Amino acid sequence: MGNFGNAPLGLLTNPSFSNWDMTLARRIPVKIGRNGGARVQFQVYNVFNQQTGYNIQPNFNAAGYGLPDTFYFPRRLELTLKLNF
Repeated sequence: MGNFGNAPLGLLTNPSFSNWDMTLARRIPVKIGRNGGARVQFQVYNVFNQQTGYNIQPNFNAAGYGLPDTFYFPRRLELTLKLNF
């Protein structure tokens, strides 16, 4: 069996990770040019705001041994207006 730092391989594993995103879009009946129009779009990334960690600290002598050093992105909201002309 191999070794990573002071922890045997397979000892420090990440929890499962799932990320849910959601998009709501609506066309706006605006005449811009011949075939143009507008669209408003609202997006939510990481809907349930799961802060799953990764890069588990493998060094037994470190303060955060067995804890994640990095986390996936928190919830983020985005509102866009797209114009086609």
